[in-house]
Amino acid sequence: MDRNLLLQSNYLDIIFDGRNKVYGGYQLRTTYPQRMKRAGVYILTFAFLFVAYTLWANRVRPAPILSLPKTNDTLQFINPDLDIPIRKPPMPEPPSAPATVNSVKNSIPDIVEDIEAHKDDLMATRDDLKDAVSSNLTVSGPNLGDESFDMKNAKPDGDGHAVVVDVNKVATNKPYTSVEQMPEFPGGELKLQEYLKNNIQYPAAAQAANQQGKVFVKFVVNEDGSISNVTTVRGFGYGSENESIRVVNAMPKWKPGKNNSKAVKVWFQVPIFFKLE
Repeated sequence: MDRNLLLQSNYLDIIFDGRNKVYGGYQLRTTYPQRMKRAGVYILTFAFLFVAYTLWANRVRPAPILSLPKTNDTLQFINPDLDIPIRKPPMPEPPSAPATVNSVKNSIPDIVEDIEAHKDDLMATRDDLKDAVSSNLTVSGPNLGDESFDMKNAKPDGDGHAVVVDVNKVATNKPYTSVEQMPEFPGGELKLQEYLKNNIQYPAAAQAANQQGKVFVKFVVNEDGSISNVTTVRGFGYGSENESIRVVNAMPKWKPGKNNSKAVKVWFQVPIFFKLE
């Protein structure tokens, strides 16, 4: 299109320049403003006629008058002084007595002076329980520490007496997972980290592959603080697991874990970090 004609033409002439204007698209866009004006006039005319008809209909037709139906009944007022019987609701039946069960009277003992208490009724002292166990009766028998005491052949006497059990002789060698006092590396956590830092040798395979990560090592701290059953829980390969097991096996003796102030075997887990610098 010529530059002079471009300034004098509208956007439709610019869009349809060199295109087919006969198929209908050009005509629809050209006459769009006129069609919108006619549609607006039609809508306003219809709305005006509708409003005018509504106002005219309300003036011509009278509003319907509501009338109450005629009746011969008269209102009657109740005399408040009349005695009108009040119907009371029926009373519920009383609940049946609960079923009784066999019971024994359990009286609360009276507090008496020490001079009136019998010797057998006194509480046992710590010295009395040193080589015996607490029971409801005093029974003669071997002490807990005696070698003649046979745990396998010990049986109740049939009268409800307590059976003596030596907890020290039934202890198991199975390692604990949690105890009152957990094992500790000599010097504490900081010394453990220092030991690992000074003794870890970065695996050549991991260094060549530019790999770094974390290895979790699980082991047992025995009663004497020695290390055993060393294994890896998770690692990243490239020889990191074998190096972690080697360093843990070479550790000095730990401070053992304790239960009831007695050294026991305890499972322990340590994370070892491999980081390239």
